[in-house]
Amino acid sequence: MSGQKLKVRWAPKAQPEQIRRLYEQDARGIVDDDLIDDVGLALYLRCESIVLASTGRVKCPACRMIVEVKAPGEVWKPGVPPERVARREQCGWETTVGEWGASWRHRELHAGWGLPAMQSYYDRYLQATTARERMLLIDKLLHVFHQDLRRDSPHRSVVHNLIEGNHRMALALLDQLAYGEGSAPEVRANYTEWRRAVEQMGRLLH
Repeated sequence: MSGQKLKVRWAPKAQPEQIRRLYEQDARGIVDDDLIDDVGLALYLRCESIVLASTGRVKCPACRMIVEVKAPGEVWKPGVPPERVARREQCGWETTVGEWGASWRHRELHAGWGLPAMQSYYDRYLQATTARERMLLIDKLLHVFHQDLRRDSPHRSVVHNLIEGNHRMALALLDQLAYGEGSAPEVRANYTEWRRAVEQMGRLLH
């Protein structure tokens, strides 16, 4: 079948300018449903890719069904034969462990300690029934850190995995977003907590 030759595809990072415009609107008290969904769905698809890559799975590019490439217990274990084949029998598409790994390596698709937050967003976003709920889910996700459980401290912002640009650029973007009187109290509170965590990490934004 032709599906056998299709390459694995992963969702790209979200665009900074869209996020900047979203927060400018929110700070004025403007609920822009279309813009919220543009940003929210971009983050949803990115989180989907991160969750799948981090749990040994992939979405079949031929039929869009989920294919398990590595069993859960194998995900972070070295030594899984790279030539081992994962196949979607219903459509004939297949990949190998090695091809799958190469498809997401160096693309910030490794969730690490940030996986719970991205999994939660992925599970909840499409279930949100109002634009305000979706905006709060977006805001909560963008202000989460990879939490180093060994030291009980923030380790790295998840925006590096989610927004175009390097880690410093992503941090600077969040620090420069509009948080105005029109913003929900939860949005302003999330920024305050996020800023405190940045200072705890000792990172410079500028």
